[in-house]
This record gives sequence, structure tokens and C-alpha cells, in this order.
Amino acid sequence: MDYKFVWDNSIILDLLLLRLKKNPEILDIYIFFKKNNLKIYISSSQIHNLKYIFFRERKKIIPLDKVKEEWFEFCNSVEFIKTPSYVNFNDKLAEIDMEDYLIDLSARLIGAKIITRNEEFLLNSNITINSKGFFDFIEKNKHDRIIQVIDLKKINFKNHKGLEKAIDKTISSGWYILGEEVKKFEKEFAEYSGARYCVTVANGTDAISIALKSVGIKTGDEVITVSHSAVATAVAIEQIGAVPVFADIDKKTRCIDPEKIPSLISEKTKAILPVHIYGQPAPMEEICLIAEKYNLKVIEDCAQAHGAEIKGQKVGTFGDAGTFSFYPTKNLGALGDGGAVVTDSSGLRDNLLSLRQYGWKERYISSVAGMNSRLDELQASILRVKLTSLSEDNEQRRRIADRYCQVIDGEKIIGPGKIKDTLHVMHLFVIECDKRDELQRFLKEEGIGTAIHYPMAIHQQPAYKGRIRGSNELYWTENLYKRILSLPMYPELSDNEVERVCSALEKWINDLSHRI
Repeated sequence: MDYKFVWDNSIILDLLLLRLKKNPEILDIYIFFKKNNLKIYISSSQIHNLKYIFFRERKKIIPLDKVKEEWFEFCNSVEFIKTPSYVNFNDKLAEIDMEDYLIDLSARLIGAKIITRNEEFLLNSNITINSKGFFDFIEKNKHDRIIQVIDLKKINFKNHKGLEKAIDKTISSGWYILGEEVKKFEKEFAEYSGARYCVTVANGTDAISIALKSVGIKTGDEVITVSHSAVATAVAIEQIGAVPVFADIDKKTRCIDPEKIPSLISEKTKAILPVHIYGQPAPMEEICLIAEKYNLKVIEDCAQAHGAEIKGQKVGTFGDAGTFSFYPTKNLGALGDGGAVVTDSSGLRDNLLSLRQYGWKERYISSVAGMNSRLDELQASILRVKLTSLSEDNEQRRRIADRYCQVIDGEKIIGPGKIKDTLHVMHLFVIECDKRDELQRFLKEEGIGTAIHYPMAIHQQPAYKGRIRGSNELYWTENLYKRILSLPMYPELSDNEVERVCSALEKWINDLSHRI
């Protein structure tokens, strides 16, 4: 169930003070919440009155120590939400009952309904539900909403307390660019990635561009990469005047095929840019051996692979540098744009620090032509909060993927390949299906959202068609884009939602089998 519910004081006190004779449905609602793992939300504006009335009434019956014990047990069992400061005293509900208005304001902040038996509250707020009509509401809305491919509201609400604290702290600090939050995040993300250094930038595209420049890539130099990627990969190369060259992908990993690289190397080739697509690590050992043989730089595009590993070593640390995006949909996503480069080289770190800020070596003095590409303090503070749960989130993604794989037959629908010695972080769960469009329509009818990553390879897009070397030899790249489909994938998918997806897949596979 997608709904959130704030409980009004009257409902909470009926439950806590066992005033259930006139309103027995409240106990039923409480049992329903427990059975379905639903959280009881309470506005911080409710705490004072709730505590006052609870203590006043319970002290008449039990010792104060027991009252305190019961109160703290209650507080630990519910989820408190903040009361906004932007109060409109001219609001009709505010004029009638300020306490109800503040509860209403808090509930709207998280998109919640309010359960109450207060007739005046029910009359003057359009997000209230009468406790006696709660189960009628549930029955009426039992048909679940569409399961989204990714739900950013659910992802970020999980961290709402930490995010609120981080945002408030940053706003009150008075320092918003390249301050302590950025420094702390760079240190923490470097440690997480297993790299010596991390330099943050404005976005993932700039991260690639600045990383390439930091290793000496210049105008006219060729960079071997893949056409099966977000267009940002090619944009980042051309942004600094370099030239992308496309190698085909491996059928199983969907990442660059190392065997296709040597034939593309020319006198102008200066770097290889493997993409860890969908969260699957590219074969870095083979790529690095080729780079060493031909004296090429290696920059890893890890935009979709935060925490992915090869033999226990995290991606981003195999080449000269690894680049990351913190776009909101990523496994580690900001509430805006952001990016980073990790490296073990102190020399590269110095170059990166200079290039991200106008090419400065000292303030206001540009030693080289740089960029304006800085992560702000607000995004850094947000990323610090979300980094603490990244490993757990990635593990949950893998659990969801394992469940999907249990129902995928490997013939009519093909899932991500299991690649030896690699740890996939399932940024996207991408299946392959010859009847992709039919399957997508079917899933839509079942209330399941899907997406295509990507509907067209880079070399086939109007801006790049016919002008990128290697584009004529991309068999697997071109074979893939007509067949791929992304299923819902994010850690906050409920068990019920995952099972809905699995049931729909099984139904489609069975129906197709009967048609063949």
C-alpha cells in the first residue's frame, strides 16, 4: 500500500488510554497497521498535548515511572514528522483550530491522509478519513497504484529525518560552496570506494570530462568507449574536444568487449573509457592489460555502479581514475546534480582540484583552462546521509533481482547474466525479450511501469549518426537496444510490489507458451 497515515490526537489517546468502548474500530486499525507493517505518523506539533493528556490520565492509575516507560515505548513505535514553519494564519482551518491546521500542514508535507474522529476536522480538511470509515477507504483503494520503475519520493523519504537535519545544518552554516560538508563527503566517499582521493564536481558528465583532461587528453585525441550507454558518455568526451570511438559490447555483460578494443587503436588513441552499465562491472583486468600494452589511460565510467566490485575491489579503482554521477536516480543520488572522480594519484588529484575551479592553482589565478564544476554544500550534506545506507541498499537491490530471476525463464525473457567474480549493484534491472513491445504493453495493463535504457544507441542518434569511428561494427550493441526493457528496481519496493511484478511476468510467460 502506497498511502501514509497521520493519526490525530483523539485516535492516539483512545488507543493509549484504552478508550475503545465507543470506538472499537481503533484497535482494529492498529492491528491492521501492525499486520501490514504500516507506520503511524505523528506531527511534532502533536507531542506536547499528547504527552500532557497521557501523563495526566495515566498517573491516576499507575506510578509515574511506569507512565514514563509507556510514553517512551510509544514514542519509539511511531514516526515523527516535522511541522513546517510557513504557517498561514488566514487559512480557514487555522482560524478554526490551530492544532488541527498544523497536523494538516505536516501531513500534506509527506502526502499523507489523517485518521481522526473529530467531526470539525473531518469537515474542514480534505485529507482526513473518519476512523469509522477507514476500512471502507482501504477497500475502495485496494487496487494498488502503478508500480513505478523508480520512485524518488519513496527512496528519499526513508532518510527524511537525516536529510532534514543535514539541510537545516547547511542552511544555518552560511557556507554553501566547497566547505566542510564537501570535504567530509570526499573523504567518506574515497574510503567507501577504496580510493586514496575523491574530488567532487557538479555532475557525472563533468566528472568524465575533467578526469580525461586531468590525465592529459586534449583536442583531437581519441577515446575508445561504447555506444551502449547514456549519451552523456559521448558528450563528456566531445566536451573537451576529444573524439569518441565506439567498440562493441559483450553479449553477456553488456559492457565493452575487450577483444574489440585492439583493432580500434590508432596513433590518436589515448584512452579507454569502459562503462559499468546498469551496475555490472566491465572486465577491468583485461582492459587494463590492453591499456598497459598500448600505453593508454583508463578512466572508468561508474555513473551506474556505486559499490560494484570485481574480486572484492570496487570499480573506479582499477584505472587511472573512476568517475561517478550523483544524479537523483543513481544508487547514491543527490537531490539535484552532482558528480565525483576517485583516484589513487596525488598528481591527478591536484589536477582535478584545479580543473574543477577555473584552473586555479591559487585563488583568482588560472594556471590552465579549467571549468566551473563544483558540488555544493547542500548536495554534499545530503549525499553524506545517503552514503551510510548505500551498501544495505545495494544488497536489497540484489535481493529483488534474485526474486525476479526466479521467474524469468531464460528463453522468452533473459535477465542479467551472472558474471564470475563480480558484484552487480543492480542500478537497473534490464531484461531482454524478442517481444519487448508486447511485454511492455502487457505490464502497463497490469499496473507495472517499465522503461527502456536506452531506446537508441548513441551512434544511431541524429547528433552522432555517421560520424563516429567504429559505428559500423556494433552488432551486439544494435541487437540489444530493440530487445531491452527495465523493470521496477529500487530498494524501497515492497514485497507485495515485487510479487506483483513476478506474478505478471509469470502470467505473460505462461500465456506466451500457450500461444506457441
